[in-house]
Amino acid sequence: MHDNGDSDLIDGIVEEFNVEVRAEDIAQMIIGASSLAIPVATAEEIWQLSEQLPWPKIAGIAFASLFVISLFVHFVYHRTPGAPRKHFYARVIMSYGLAAIISAVILFLFQKLPLDEPGVALARVVLVTFPACFAATVVDSLNPGN
Repeated sequence: MHDNGDSDLIDGIVEEFNVEVRAEDIAQMIIGASSLAIPVATAEEIWQLSEQLPWPKIAGIAFASLFVISLFVHFVYHRTPGAPRKHFYARVIMSYGLAAIISAVILFLFQKLPLDEPGVALARVVLVTFPACFAATVVDSLNPGN
């Protein structure tokens, strides 16, 4: 049995991350991510780079993606002082996460996601997600309801 303090703590955590996510936002991010993930995932250069680049470079590409998305989201959605940070974090994580999932699915469908080589598979997902997350973020920002 939980005391009232535990319940209040859990309610506070849930409330902090309770961000409205509309189906329209998700659809726009998926469309945007797909628009660049498909041509990039089919490029042989990406397949070769995923096998050749060292992990620090792959991690750098992932962090660069998140940094640029964060800048874009900040200046498009959160220019006003006091804007809720939870919406900022949610939009950045959703953009990158959905783009990564779309990239992985597309690579898998084209049989270019070597599940028996998880390092190469993850590197390919990161490389394809790099442009796909930008497209997901930009297409989502075109929504007049945001």
